[in-house]
Amino acid sequence: MKHDDSTRRSYHHGNLREALVAAAVDMIGQRGLAGLANAKGQGRPAILQAADREQVEAAVRVNRQQIKEVVVALREELAKSFSPLTLKRFLNRVGANGGASATA
Repeated sequence: MKHDDSTRRSYHHGNLREALVAAAVDMIGQRGLAGLANAKGQGRPAILQAADREQVEAAVRVNRQQIKEVVVALREELAKSFSPLTLKRFLNRVGANGGASATA
């Protein structure tokens, strides 16, 4: 289906391009060009925090070859929702993997 310019301008959320450009111009006005880049700490906060390290390490020690089972146990224990990949990244970040093979 071919869309002409009038179809693009009548996008159901308004003119998205204009809104994005206006937001960028406003941000540049407030923070300068550097404000367009994500600064450290502006992203989404980590799901697993350093405070969770002890519980994570204990769960990995109990069942180090079955990361999916570790994730299920930790989701319940920590009351947090995260994926096996998030757990692997956390273990790599804190150096807590201990050479365990974390197979998904």
